[in-house]
Amino acid sequence: MRSFCLILASLFLAAFCSNAVFARFDEENDLLLSSAQFSLQEYRNEAEKLARWCDENGLLSHAKMTRDYILPILPDCLHIPMIPRKKQRDLLPEEASPEIVYWHNNWMVLRQNLSLKLQEHAKQALHERRVILAMQMIHIALHADPDNEKLRNVVGFEFYEGEWRTEWEINQMKRGRVNHERFGWIAARNIERYEAGERYDAKLKKWISKAEDDQRHATIENGWVISTEHYDIQTNHSIEEGVRLSRHLEVFYYVWKQVFIQYTASTSELAQWLDGQKARYKEPRLKFVFFKNRRDYVEALQKDDPIVEKSLGFYDEPTKTCYFFMYDVSNSEKDAEAEQNMLRTVFHEGTHQLFCCAKPVKYHARNNFWATEAVAIYMETLRREGNYFVLGNPMDVRVLAAKYRFFESKFYMPFENIVKLDARTFQNAPYLKELYSQCGGMGYFLMHYDKGSYRDAFVTYLNEIYMGRTNPQTLFQLLGESPDQLDSRYEKMLADIPVEFETESKNTGEK
Repeated sequence: MRSFCLILASLFLAAFCSNAVFARFDEENDLLLSSAQFSLQEYRNEAEKLARWCDENGLLSHAKMTRDYILPILPDCLHIPMIPRKKQRDLLPEEASPEIVYWHNNWMVLRQNLSLKLQEHAKQALHERRVILAMQMIHIALHADPDNEKLRNVVGFEFYEGEWRTEWEINQMKRGRVNHERFGWIAARNIERYEAGERYDAKLKKWISKAEDDQRHATIENGWVISTEHYDIQTNHSIEEGVRLSRHLEVFYYVWKQVFIQYTASTSELAQWLDGQKARYKEPRLKFVFFKNRRDYVEALQKDDPIVEKSLGFYDEPTKTCYFFMYDVSNSEKDAEAEQNMLRTVFHEGTHQLFCCAKPVKYHARNNFWATEAVAIYMETLRREGNYFVLGNPMDVRVLAAKYRFFESKFYMPFENIVKLDARTFQNAPYLKELYSQCGGMGYFLMHYDKGSYRDAFVTYLNEIYMGRTNPQTLFQLLGESPDQLDSRYEKMLADIPVEFETESKNTGEK
């Protein structure tokens, strides 16, 4: 339990925002931090008493569960918990012994009390405009008590027919639709026929065979359209692959919304939602076009973009659409690796799309263009680890490439200069590959340096970029740091990554 308290307490050793400049706070005089740490210490003490009781009564696995139930808080990555759909308070088996019932009831009470206290701390953090701290408290509180209705409301869930669901999902269910593992949201009455190989064609207004359905959707113009809560995916691959992609995209959207919530929701809105007012997110409709292979991708798009054959996918700003294709796999053993590489492209381009479409913007990229690539590269790191979605990784190929370029290739464009580049200058630079490597490192730096002390400012910076309100001094004004200070700290961060150059050059593919 000592590690539980220490790990959670380390969450609060970060920097938070003031009205103008985001600066490091005075830890010793931070009353909110002290109060939160006291709540965690109280939980630790009571949970350890319960764990010892479990030891004394032979409930060794329950003692371990009590001690090990934590939300990982690490300085080099972000953990977003996978919130269970079922109510946790109702999971106790009917045949449970009196000892297990006693443990379960007391453990639930401890977790609920911690959650309620952190909820109050989160309200205070929002009052002080410390958005990152507030959201991290909310995630810890929701992890401790997944059945907390107010916290569920903040992240967009309500209880309906036995499970926590979003408003969109509830509306689908009211229409008689279910979320089928292979076919996505379809009418419940059609499941048996779909599983038997039949398909309903809305244009023909009749049922046809899967083979005929595949033939009718062989071209992207006539492709299937898979619609989910936030995405419309047009594809000529298959319904099943379109649905698989849609599930990855909905996870991606959820994580993006939690991490960058201050981009679309105001501090006052968050405070109102935390008080119980129904959360109302400004949810965009996002379009993806997913080709079944590279050949179809190139043939369909090269007339408008002669160099599309060199790309792995892209976001088209005029049409607000992402285009990409199913990666070829020559060795079945590499299927997982190929899919992860494809998803990196999907998440990268999807990040550009979200920042442009999640709210009205006035994005011209006259300067500070690098940051839009930095955040997209950062979102490429999204992955699942156990029961968490995770972002950030100092050993990610992009960050390692940044370190290699900095120390081995001796390429580095200082902060003072890179913020001056507009989109055209950046994208036409003869050292574009080196710039992308550096963006990968800088994005990670601004999200994780000094336990995330720059994170609030970075999100505000992105907002200013997409609203067309930046100049070459914006980043430094928000951070309260000089370009030279950022250069020095960035170099230190890269130097501290424990990778030797010889090994690194092999891992990053940077030559």
